[in-house]
Amino acid sequence: NIALKLNTKLMNRINNARVWTTSFKSLNTNGIVPHIPWVTEVPTLVLGIGFSHGFGQNAESVVAGTVCLDPGCMQFSQDVKAISKCEVIPASVLKDLVTNLTDQFMLFNNDTWPSRVLFFRDGLSDGCFDRVRTQEVPSIRKALYELRKKRMYESWQCKNE
Repeated sequence: NIALKLNTKLMNRINNARVWTTSFKSLNTNGIVPHIPWVTEVPTLVLGIGFSHGFGQNAESVVAGTVCLDPGCMQFSQDVKAISKCEVIPASVLKDLVTNLTDQFMLFNNDTWPSRVLFFRDGLSDGCFDRVRTQEVPSIRKALYELRKKRMYESWQCKNE
């Protein structure tokens, strides 16, 4: 936690100083790999969204999104929304969240569009997984598709991988 805070304070687009980095021992090379290989192969949007519910029937819920800006997943940008209590994040809120976080990713990475998206979702009860998968994932794909089409003026397709 302390290293993460120091990295956040030390690093920016110009200064790449790091107190700590993501690395691990590779069984194939018996050496240290400097980053997370799957994330560093191509520009990857690592996106996490969490959902927290207030207590009571009329309480609001908080939706928070985080995007990793650098390949080492050590610098982040966040966005937070307050919504009425529900089990699945509404498509309009999700679209706004994904658009804002993708914009931050592209700004940090010199307008580079992500080739991959790695999506984490937190705050689910056990019975909600299928509903979230069938409603939220298509909303994220649609938001990325519309953003790409709007910004790049070219045909682009979200692959289902």
